[in-house]
Amino acid sequence: MGSNPSKSEVMTIRIPSAKQRKQFSDDLVTTNQSELGNSQSSNAQLEQLMCELSALRKELTQEKLKADKEKEMTESFQQQLDEREREVLMLREELESTQNLVANTENSSLSEENTEKLDRTVHAKDQYINSLEEELAKMKEETAILNQQYQKKIRKMRSLTSKSRQDSSLKLFELKDENSKLMEENTKLQERLERLSMDSGDFSRQSSATSRRSTKSHDHDVTEEDTHNDPRMKLILDLSEQVATLDAENSRLKQELKHTKKIAEKVERARLKAKEKRKSQEHEARSTLHDVVIVDSSADWSAVERNRACVGVGDRT
Repeated sequence: MGSNPSKSEVMTIRIPSAKQRKQFSDDLVTTNQSELGNSQSSNAQLEQLMCELSALRKELTQEKLKADKEKEMTESFQQQLDEREREVLMLREELESTQNLVANTENSSLSEENTEKLDRTVHAKDQYINSLEEELAKMKEETAILNQQYQKKIRKMRSLTSKSRQDSSLKLFELKDENSKLMEENTKLQERLERLSMDSGDFSRQSSATSRRSTKSHDHDVTEEDTHNDPRMKLILDLSEQVATLDAENSRLKQELKHTKKIAEKVERARLKAKEKRKSQEHEARSTLHDVVIVDSSADWSAVERNRACVGVGDRT
């Protein structure tokens, strides 16, 4: 009882001071606040990305509608080409009928002046048929070029949409994983803070103001370095660059569609002009044929019927 204990029997117990415990709890609070701010920013970025993705989808649907309209225009051009081919066939039949008429009227008592008029009408019809054939070939070439351009645009739009969908899905999954991780870390930190606040007591409240002033500048520097080296910021920058490239591509496609519309309008105007010209030439041809076809009093009724049939074919075309 009266003997002193030896050095080996003495145990040293270090108890942290209240100031140290308060400083540790303040550090945890600041880290928790920074993590909460990061989670909120990631949620805001996620919502912004979803809005941008919906806007891109709307633009994609609009571009698809425009492509469908252009496809309908090409189909209408093809129908017009088919009509032109039918007109050419009808004109050839009319030419053959006029040639037969000339062969039948050679034996009749026509004057040289009437035969010259008939030759002029036949030559004019030949020229008109040649011009129609040239216009038909040009229309076929233009429709083939337009079809190739539309197919290329459709392939580009499909590749862009698939790529954007893949990128957006991957980025959304990554952001969701990061958000879940941050939420788990926040819950853990909140639990630790609650335990420390229960242990620290009232003395920690008195020293909280001084410790916050001392650690505020240091935490600000640390958060700046973390955000600079954070892979999420790099991901956000990559997303913004991709969105900018998609906007540029959409504007370029819109300009190309405007150009194709202008070409289609030019083709339509040329078609209308050719149609008006054809009507005027047919009117002149009918007038000349009316002058040429002269029924002799001594001719039989079958020759008269053939002449009327030829003139009727010219009127229908």
